[in-house]
Amino acid sequence: GYGVNWIVSMEVAIRGCNLTLATAIFADALSSSTMDKIVESLHDHLDFINRFPEFSDVNGNHYLSNLMGVSVLSSSLYGEHSSQALSASEDFFNEADQQFEVGGCHLERAPIYHRLCLDMVVIVLAFEARSGSISDTGLNCLSRGLDFCRAVSSSGGFLPVIGDSDS
Repeated sequence: GYGVNWIVSMEVAIRGCNLTLATAIFADALSSSTMDKIVESLHDHLDFINRFPEFSDVNGNHYLSNLMGVSVLSSSLYGEHSSQALSASEDFFNEADQQFEVGGCHLERAPIYHRLCLDMVVIVLAFEARSGSISDTGLNCLSRGLDFCRAVSSSGGFLPVIGDSDS
């Protein structure tokens, strides 16, 4: 929980999700001791995100990524039917519903962040689908967000790079 890789909860959340997905893909090839270390690391990631959520005057992509991390990690560590996972998924989709406006645009008004947050919606929906149910709120956010993407994309399907762009 210390050092350059533990400064921003968004990075911790994304890394935790990536580690979860990689572990799922390579689980059969991992030794039990390696799996134990990964599980311990995932708990560390979840604890960090819970201790340092990225609230702001207007919650945006950082906070949404925190909620994604909590949802994915809770589902993986405690099971998709656990109260932790169900609550985290609901929290994520309630926040996503607020961040994706009625017309589908993400409130930060930058297509790059719009796409990033839409990816988060898809990831949480995918983990939620393992439980046998899919959030109507999540599907609605996805639908609105995709409609917006289609409206602003080029004929080749590329989103324009306008607004805030960190890279």
